[in-house]
Amino acid sequence: MEDFEEEEIDPIEYIYKLVVDAENKHLALRLTDIIAPSVEEDEIELEARIAIYHIFSSVYIWNDDYLNASKFQEIFLKNTNWCDTNYNTIEVYLAIIFAKNNKDFIDYLLINYPFIKSKFKNIYNAYLSSVLDPTNEEYFNQNLMKQYNLLLQVKRLYVD
Repeated sequence: MEDFEEEEIDPIEYIYKLVVDAENKHLALRLTDIIAPSVEEDEIELEARIAIYHIFSSVYIWNDDYLNASKFQEIFLKNTNWCDTNYNTIEVYLAIIFAKNNKDFIDYLLINYPFIKSKFKNIYNAYLSSVLDPTNEEYFNQNLMKQYNLLLQVKRLYVD
């Protein structure tokens, strides 16, 4: 009889897959809640910690847990180098936030991270014209079609 070894699945990779595939947000939340405390206590190099916290924060945003999202996003949004290197990743993260359209959290985000309005101005302006006030043509810009489509896609995937 052959011995079958069960392949160990990295829980963080599994959570990441759930987020990327937009599958089973409740399972992603439960796993994140279980794993997050041990990750906070582990001595993990900064780059890995930032990436993991980005995943956790994405899960919390997806599940409308803005308190935990704000706690975890602090480490990656305050790291200018990581934001620059992972521009597209941050843009998608912001798109999820903007598509969810929790005005209190967005106000908190923009007050604490004012660079979002300038460094990520395309996704911010797309939010202003397509989510916040779709009838106002002031912010509409044909050059933002990529960001408009991104907002539509994340809304379809992550907004209930």
